[in-house]
Amino acid sequence: MATAEGGDYIKPWLPHEQPERPFDEGTWICDCNACAMALHAEARHSPFTPMCIKTGFDRIIVAAEYLSETITAATPIESLLYVTDDWVREIFVPVGSWRWKATATRWWSLMLHEDEDIAGRGHVRHQVARGEDRSVVDLRLRYFASQRPSLT
Repeated sequence: MATAEGGDYIKPWLPHEQPERPFDEGTWICDCNACAMALHAEARHSPFTPMCIKTGFDRIIVAAEYLSETITAATPIESLLYVTDDWVREIFVPVGSWRWKATATRWWSLMLHEDEDIAGRGHVRHQVARGEDRSVVDLRLRYFASQRPSLT
């Protein structure tokens, strides 16, 4: 259940139900044309509204403008994902979105952030999506394998 910083419950809503309403922390979008139109309008009005793409393995934050640009170009949303063979579960404005808006970040991945930590690299501000680095994937798999409890 999503709550705001003050603990208030945020009631989820879909743009196709309230097309005139600006996006806020309760916004969830589906793959209908009305939601796509609302996203394009939000991107024009507030390009850095953060949109969270919840996937099977990751949480990607993209600017509304970047997501709108991807959809307009008829490029699959999966092109924005960091983990190979991942899939989109849902798209919404994350709680605490004002923090993301202040950074004007176009693209950010939780898994990439964690991969950079494991590899001992500093974090850079990612302006465009990147593919997964195979050496980092191998390092992550070895790390998780070492954390697995022994069955013997």
